[in-house]
Amino acid sequence: MQIETVSLKEICEKFARDINYRSEKPLAEDNVSYRALQKEFAQYNTAAWFNDLCYNSAALAELPYPGHSEEIRYQIAKHTWLIMYLDDLRHGKTLGPLEDFQRCIIDGTTEPEGEFLQAFRKHLARYYTLFEPIPANGIVLCALDHITGGLLEQTPKFQDMKLTSASASWPYFLRRKTGSSIAYAFMLFPKEVNVDITVYIQVIDDITLYIDLTNDVLSFYKEYLAGERHNYVYNRAAVTRRSIKDTLKDIVEDAIQAHSRVTQVSVWRVVSRRFYPTGFAYKKVISGWGGLAKTKASPAYTQTITPTTTRYLFIANHPHNHLPIQTMPETLNMGLLMHPEFQWLDAVGPIDFLTTMSHGFMNRMASAIPKEILDKAPIMNWFYVADELKPIQAYAGPPMTPSHTFETCPPLDYLVIPGTDPAVPLSAACIKFLKERNADERMKGMLIVCSGSMSVAQAGILDGLNVCSNKFALRMSAQAGVLNRKVKWVGNRRWIVDGKIWSAAGVTAGIDLTAEFMRVNFDEKLVKLVMELSEYSPLPDQPDAFAYILEGVDLA
Repeated sequence: MQIETVSLKEICEKFARDINYRSEKPLAEDNVSYRALQKEFAQYNTAAWFNDLCYNSAALAELPYPGHSEEIRYQIAKHTWLIMYLDDLRHGKTLGPLEDFQRCIIDGTTEPEGEFLQAFRKHLARYYTLFEPIPANGIVLCALDHITGGLLEQTPKFQDMKLTSASASWPYFLRRKTGSSIAYAFMLFPKEVNVDITVYIQVIDDITLYIDLTNDVLSFYKEYLAGERHNYVYNRAAVTRRSIKDTLKDIVEDAIQAHSRVTQVSVWRVVSRRFYPTGFAYKKVISGWGGLAKTKASPAYTQTITPTTTRYLFIANHPHNHLPIQTMPETLNMGLLMHPEFQWLDAVGPIDFLTTMSHGFMNRMASAIPKEILDKAPIMNWFYVADELKPIQAYAGPPMTPSHTFETCPPLDYLVIPGTDPAVPLSAACIKFLKERNADERMKGMLIVCSGSMSVAQAGILDGLNVCSNKFALRMSAQAGVLNRKVKWVGNRRWIVDGKIWSAAGVTAGIDLTAEFMRVNFDEKLVKLVMELSEYSPLPDQPDAFAYILEGVDLA
């Protein structure tokens, strides 16, 4: 099964863009973990591979986990060093002590053979001091599985085993055994992070899957050029009877889906508040793991690339392993607040306009769009939020089923709020949701359209702010004596911005507001392209052709 190298490279580069890969600066030569590894394992310094292995091991700890303490980062760096050296032990046919290692740990009557394996046992025991029991168990069992998988891979009869369609689960079974991904997933959560296990355990397997598959995709190009065929991609292609190209695309899709599920869980915001002030902990890990890493500098690797040494390792931007992918804007979590009988155009106008600017939409026309523009298009995840998960009928259009309740909605960057009947009271859950999101520093803005602002005012979050709303509704409320006068209603503009509150007047003004939101927050060339695709020329905030509606009406 062959594949053009150009097509293969395109698949890998597109995947890196789709997961919002961001390159990290190379590790400094005076890094504490790097120097500590050189000192602790100095007895193994017999060739040039030693310093490279120390550097790569330190990078895998320092770049993905910058918010962890120095003690934890060194434990992770040491773990990688030991795991990589284990590969060289079995590559050198030192199988007996490895086969006995787990038995020695369990029966407690004998020490593992050799100074190295004894040090490895002590290293694993250290996790029970730094991590809670369950994540510590996960890391330790992963290390033991790594040995078992390596022994399987090293055995000739397994290498020559013929794969059939009945072997569908075998490729990933072997992949999971030989990799160390679940350990690196649990390493996100030492005791010092103080995150309850129930917050993250539900997606730990998706984190693991994502790490595995990302490594397989981004390392496959180098393996393919080197003639390496004993890997997950080839094994999966054999049992599924699909081409290498299609198999690689399938793996990419599986990885993206796992990534999407993980980033919906609020744990990343929880961790980032304490340790990662500039972004998600998980995203920092993704960037740190992002290099194309299969050039493990060890004795085995300096000789040849073999099935036994193509092991899981993400070298985080070693100077010689840099992935030349340009940075992209952060992935944005976008929300739509849904009320019964909300104004259909208030919602779909801004949503469709914004989605036209998204990376997913732009990527469909990648051949016609300059790469410099495509790379600046944000990835958008949309969440549709309501009191409950029952279909909601807008004033027009088909019923829509919410994706999340107010209680289960993940952290948002922006929230779109369409208009509805302002006389209808908001639920207690909705008011709580609005107050909490408005107070959340991670919420960058609310885009409120038409009479939606009059409804939102019930939560008190618009008090003292300059806000636009539907002029006809404002006039009716003022004349009826029910207008909320704690808000500074603006009657002579189509839209206005006050802090994180972006508000528009009647219906179509929401699209003009969205255009201004794009202009302020995104790349100029990208926004211009969106206007051309939409064939739309947005109106400014003033003059407002409908300002006369509120002439003579007291809004103060």
